[in-house]
Amino acid sequence: MDTNLKRLFKDTKDFQNVHEVEVPEQMNQRLKTGIDFVDQMFSEGWVPGSVTLFTGDPGAGKSTLSLQIADAFSQQGILTVFNSAEEHVVQVKKAVDRLGLENPFFVSNSNNIDNVLKRCKQNDVKVLIVDSLQTMGSGKLDPGNTKAMKSVVQKVIQYTKEYFIVSILIGHVTKNGTFGGPSSLKHMTDAHLHLDLCNNPNCLVCECGTRTLNLEKFRFGLSNQPQQLLLYPDGFRKI
Repeated sequence: MDTNLKRLFKDTKDFQNVHEVEVPEQMNQRLKTGIDFVDQMFSEGWVPGSVTLFTGDPGAGKSTLSLQIADAFSQQGILTVFNSAEEHVVQVKKAVDRLGLENPFFVSNSNNIDNVLKRCKQNDVKVLIVDSLQTMGSGKLDPGNTKAMKSVVQKVIQYTKEYFIVSILIGHVTKNGTFGGPSSLKHMTDAHLHLDLCNNPNCLVCECGTRTLNLEKFRFGLSNQPQQLLLYPDGFRKI
């Protein structure tokens, strides 16, 4: 550290010259799903060490798209876990069969983030998808309350950045379109992905049932143009 800087700080333990900071090689290697409309939104791939909050209108298909993403990552040999505290693993399997997904990713039903992260560490998981944030507890905090949600996000962020994985947290949106949790969570995460659903049969902009995928925040690049999607029996496709 420059001697002039040393004079400014009596104790430099908590401070570091910005030019001495080393960027881990893992953060320069984007993870692509192979789903074009998803990868394009993230500047050609997801950044290891990043946490994405994925919200969407009720019934828009957040879980469906997340299952497609899990399948796409696993197709490349990337160890992926889809933890659903909302549905039993049998229900998740039925959704996987309905969508015709064929690649092996792992599912679990834990409603405590500590258990999930413990298992991720034991198995060197590279992608973690949590469905959903509102159904997860943390430590002795029961699921659903503000303290639990903040604790879950904080622990996922800490783990994600320590082990350079990709984490996706699905979040509920209320019927009036607002996020079902403290707005501070959007600021804590690295990216915010949102799936809109058009329910207006008289819409002049798009066909009723059209989904629009928006990347509303992305710390590692520019947010790309919204993607218009339609949901078919075998999953989402770009219009």
